[in-house]
Amino acid sequence: MLADKDPVIIDLNKYFKTITGFLSLCKNINYETSGLSKEAFRTIGQLNGFSAMLMESSINLIQAGCVWENEIILRSILEATIRLIYICIDKNEIEDKVYEFNHILSNVFQTKREKRIENFLVTIDVDDEVLKKSFERVLENHDGENNGRMNRKTRLEVERRWAFNVLTAKIDSYHLNYMNKLSAFAYSYGMASHIAHVDADGIGMIWERDERSEEEKYAITCGHIARQLSDIFWLSVARTFILFKLYKIEENILKDYISSSGNMLQGIESLKKIWNEYYIKHYGMDEKSDMEL
Repeated sequence: MLADKDPVIIDLNKYFKTITGFLSLCKNINYETSGLSKEAFRTIGQLNGFSAMLMESSINLIQAGCVWENEIILRSILEATIRLIYICIDKNEIEDKVYEFNHILSNVFQTKREKRIENFLVTIDVDDEVLKKSFERVLENHDGENNGRMNRKTRLEVERRWAFNVLTAKIDSYHLNYMNKLSAFAYSYGMASHIAHVDADGIGMIWERDERSEEEKYAITCGHIARQLSDIFWLSVARTFILFKLYKIEENILKDYISSSGNMLQGIESLKKIWNEYYIKHYGMDEKSDMEL
């Protein structure tokens, strides 16, 4: 989409290799030397791996120019990253947080799923016997005793503790490198929520941009992509850093890797510059604008 219009374009194949390279920095870690339970080690690895899986989809969407669709994927990457960091940031609390994540918070969501299943079975005349039986087994197999002891107030409190803004504020309070301003992501997280939930603001953003001139759409899309690529990169850094801290890996390894990515980061800045120059030329810097990336 961009390659036909401007020579200053980031090589997304190289970018993808750089991003997946963050996983390689942690590839030799094993739970036997980590001091963690198998469950904790597995949960941390799954959150990190889930983020990496989504990043591949995200980069593919960027390659196709699907910036709005990509906001939904980025929202999930951001949430997985925040949860991973929150779990890992204090080793003394990891086991308790993992238990709450895997069992208590999961129980809250299971309660909601059960109600939806019950409503489905009551409302719909199910002629698919496999579907009907599988739903019935979900209801049969869930631990109803534990579920029953968790009243609505308790469920809401658990959900609140794991809310995005609460987690980012907690993480920021540690003032660690690469993750001391994660609450700033609340803006893009909220904007992506408008799109994911298909509200008037989400739909309005998309159609408003489509009404702009081709020149402006190109420039602002460059800026949009630059921000998305930057988010993917620095969220990868944040996840890797917290794992290095947890598993006592030398931080200089990460610093050197970031330094080796300098040309790629410059490419992202080149995309951002296209939009910045357009904005300054057409809107100036003295007047307020309500335009959003």
